[in-house]
Amino acid sequence: MIISPPFLPAPEADDEAFVRLAMPDAVDIAPHSGGAPLGSYPLTTALTWHNGLHIDAPRNVQAPITQSPAAQVPLRLPVRAIADGTVIFKREPKPANTSPADPQNYNPYGSEPAWSDNGIVIVRHTTDIGASGNASTSLSYYSVYMHLSRIEPTVVEKQPIWRKDAIGTAGRILGREHQIHFEICLNAAELQKLLGAGRPLTWRDPATAPTADGRTDSVFGSVYVYLPAGTPTSAGAPVSHLRGAAVAGTLQEAQWVEIRYRNGSAKVSSYRATEGADRTSNTTCTPKPTGATTAWAPPCRPPAARAAGMSCCASAATWAPTPCQATRRTGARFPPPAAPCGR
Repeated sequence: MIISPPFLPAPEADDEAFVRLAMPDAVDIAPHSGGAPLGSYPLTTALTWHNGLHIDAPRNVQAPITQSPAAQVPLRLPVRAIADGTVIFKREPKPANTSPADPQNYNPYGSEPAWSDNGIVIVRHTTDIGASGNASTSLSYYSVYMHLSRIEPTVVEKQPIWRKDAIGTAGRILGREHQIHFEICLNAAELQKLLGAGRPLTWRDPATAPTADGRTDSVFGSVYVYLPAGTPTSAGAPVSHLRGAAVAGTLQEAQWVEIRYRNGSAKVSSYRATEGADRTSNTTCTPKPTGATTAWAPPCRPPAARAAGMSCCASAATWAPTPCQATRRTGARFPPPAAPCGR
């Protein structure tokens, strides 16, 4: 299933820039919070659970900044469905007013009325995430769009809705205009499908070694393999298609290895399995009609080299006290040195 943001601005140079433009954080800062943004996830500024996040509706670049009321060109982009699904709940918004007695004018940060629109739409999405033999594994999840000031008449309960269909108009949250509360959620049974039957749903420290296999029905996305510290690995970069002998003691730290297939390429990334670990992109192999080419990033630094802030230099093939032009943290890649730095 393809998922898109709840707002769809014009395309940007890359996906990251597009998502930043399509889902900008609400810019309002909660008073007396030390700079915490309103509508943050997963906690509010009062340290209560907040299931989603507040998003500012991006400006509609096709609308002039000043226009007559008759122009009817929305200044902000409409809220849209993120994926195909079925509308399971719809509540039309109440007309705004300024009565201090109206609960929707509740203002936790002042005495003046601060209107919050109460229009809401909930959509159920169902998609296949894998298969066991000939039986597909289906997953259902929900997208929630709250604080709408207007809902499109085409949005009808128990009726299908398609990705990119307009849902409505972003309203007000505590008096702040052009904002929605957005969330994606699912129940425990569906979450278990994502994690695998053998994995507990309770929180686990990411640095804890796994004790059971994850999903065995996955045919989409990435495959993850856990390698404990001390796992025998190759001492250097491969120079041919033949596998060299494993050498004990070459893996100094536990690693999670991600194998991801996309557009005919296999990308292998590793993550240190310790608290606060940073991402390491080690290898990208792109098959070619006449063979294969391989580009390598610096290997994982041994504890001593990491503690000294050293980097693996492609030119010197040694651990250097100063960063090289390509470092692991930036994700840059360069051909393997003749004698790679030890892992």
